[in-house]
Amino acid sequence: QSTGKSTLLNTMYGSQFPVSSGRCTKGVFIQLLPLNNELRSTLQCDFVLIMDSEGLRSPELADQFEHDNEIATFITCLANTTILNFWGQTFSKDMSEIVQIAAHAFIRMD
Repeated sequence: QSTGKSTLLNTMYGSQFPVSSGRCTKGVFIQLLPLNNELRSTLQCDFVLIMDSEGLRSPELADQFEHDNEIATFITCLANTTILNFWGQTFSKDMSEIVQIAAHAFIRMD
């Protein structure tokens, strides 16, 4: 929670996801970004879909893993690339569980 995921995406892709000092994103926000002509030619598409999700393991949903699993599955199944942001945190048991949730979602795609 509050690791700067939206700010990171805004900086990397020029998206305009809402940001604040506390928890901001609930659920999944999606933006369709148009590509310039050079990238259109290279990637052979006109747009890129950027998704920003709420952080997993929210204190408000302490023991409700189903919500985290649904978000991780949705994002992972639609994405070509998934960015996990552990900014400013040591890799703890909670972080390990988040990686497992994302990996499990990826495996469920088959």
